[in-house]
Amino acid sequence: MTREAEVAAYMLADVPLMTILTGGVHTEHSAGRDGISRENPSTADAFDASGWLQPCALVVSGIMTSDGGQIRDDAIPVASNIQTLSIWLYEDAGYDNIDAALSRLFTIMQGHRFTRAYRTDFSVPFNRGVEQGLLKGASMARAALTMRHIRGQQ
Repeated sequence: MTREAEVAAYMLADVPLMTILTGGVHTEHSAGRDGISRENPSTADAFDASGWLQPCALVVSGIMTSDGGQIRDDAIPVASNIQTLSIWLYEDAGYDNIDAALSRLFTIMQGHRFTRAYRTDFSVPFNRGVEQGLLKGASMARAALTMRHIRGQQ
C-alpha cells in the first residue's frame, strides 16, 4: 500500500471525519492528474445529485527526500527519509466544513505513526483559498503531513 493510500484509508476509517467529508476522500492516484472534477468519473461521489461539490479531500503524496541522515546504519542497511503529503480540502462555498475537517485531522493525525514511519507532524500551510481550476471558485485549504520513514531492511 502506498503512503497516499494508507493516509486515505486512515481518514476513511474515522467516522467523525467522514461525517464532515460527505464527498469522500480521494487520492491523486485514483483521481488522476486533474484531481477532483465534475468530468472525472472516479470522483463523481464528490458531487451531489444536483452537481454541487460536497465537502471532500484529495490526498497527494510528496517526494521522499533525505533528512540529512537522522537515522542511518550502513551495516543493515537502513536510512531515514522525510516526506510531506498534502491533504487538499474542498467545499462548494464557505469554510465551515473545511475548518471542522482541519480540526478533526489535527486530532487524528498529529503524532500518529503510520507503517514504517515515525510520528506525523500536522500543519496547515494554506488555510483559506478559492480554487481557480476545474472546481471553479470552490473554497479550499491545504493541510500537510510530514513524516520520517525508515527505508531498508529491519
